[in-house]
Amino acid sequence: MSLIAVSGPVSIGEAQRLGIDRTLEAWLGEGDTLVTGGAYGVDTRAALWALGEGIRVVLIVPRSLLWHRELRACSGTSLIEVDGSYMDRNEAIAEFAHQLIAFPHTKREHLRSGTWATVRRFEARMKPTVIQPLSVFK
Repeated sequence: MSLIAVSGPVSIGEAQRLGIDRTLEAWLGEGDTLVTGGAYGVDTRAALWALGEGIRVVLIVPRSLLWHRELRACSGTSLIEVDGSYMDRNEAIAEFAHQLIAFPHTKREHLRSGTWATVRRFEARMKPTVIQPLSVFK
């Protein structure tokens, strides 16, 4: 029964969506909870996959944003609102979840990337981190 976070870019294609589904299927099971920041792209795909599989979803979102009302209204989701920015949200995700599955575009780290910033937060806490580059899904 783990709290497994996901992070990734907002722009993904169909091959990436299918790869994300397969990856999540391998890592999440009965009793696990998916933790996501609720952004478009990877976050939304992961949440919709989890809900379709009957896996509980926790959305951690900045309080000031009104995006993703459709995910907030889905049965099976819980909402945690944080004060501050996307980076504050990423900090809350790293504090809350047990481990991270990150889906950056490539395996090469980028300093100005929310996904990689989340990876660094998990690594600083010495929490398990899986990096699955989207570039391998073609």
